Formats: sequence, C-alpha cells, structure tokens
Amino acid sequence: MSNPDDAFMHKINENLFTKSQYKFNSGGDPKHITDLSYDELVAFHKQYYHPTNSTFFTYGDLDFADHMKFV
Repeated sequence: MSNPDDAFMHKINENLFTKSQYKFNSGGDPKHITDLSYDELVAFHKQYYHPTNSTFFTYGDLDFADHMKFV
C-alpha cells in the first residue's frame, strides 16, 4: 500500500469501475479492515461473488455448444 504505482492504480480502478467489484482494493484498505463487521463481509460477498458477475474467456477451435455445456 506504500507503493505509489499501486496507490495510483487503486485510484484509477476506483474511478473507472464505480459500479463493479473492481473499484475495491481486493485485499482491503488496511486503514479500514478493522472497521469491517462480519455481517458487512457476508453482505459484500453475497452481492459481488456470484456466478452472474463472472466472465469466462476461452480460446481455440472448440465446438461452441459442447464448450458451453462444460462451462
């Protein structure tokens, strides 16, 4: 958290991804981690860590229908 490049990237992500989980520092801001309650942690997880918030990237000469069944 003391690296200026990391701090810069965190601020960019915070402003670019305002409606996404990517706006948050994935490890949490050390200044505020102790303020987080268990219920807040669970609520955050329920909101952002869900399959509907995921994106799958694949590549190759794959049969689309078979690949979608796999995913």
